[in-house]
Amino acid sequence: MGTLGEAALSPTFAGACNNIVALDDKKRTDSERVAYEFRTKKISFIGVDDEILTEIHKFPFPVQQMIIKEYCAVDG
Repeated sequence: MGTLGEAALSPTFAGACNNIVALDDKKRTDSERVAYEFRTKKISFIGVDDEILTEIHKFPFPVQQMIIKEYCAVDG
């Protein structure tokens, strides 16, 4: 069995570290994209007045979706 220094230099260990760093980078990028869309994405819906949509756009996108679903349920 090798020493810790030998394990740190092995290609398998280095490859595993690179994979972990790449996965972490991908998850961070994905979470930044989702956070951006959460704040900036705007819903559009036919049959809703522009003034009402402007007010709905003040909310995060998931809340906008919920409001529109409620509107559809009430309006029929």
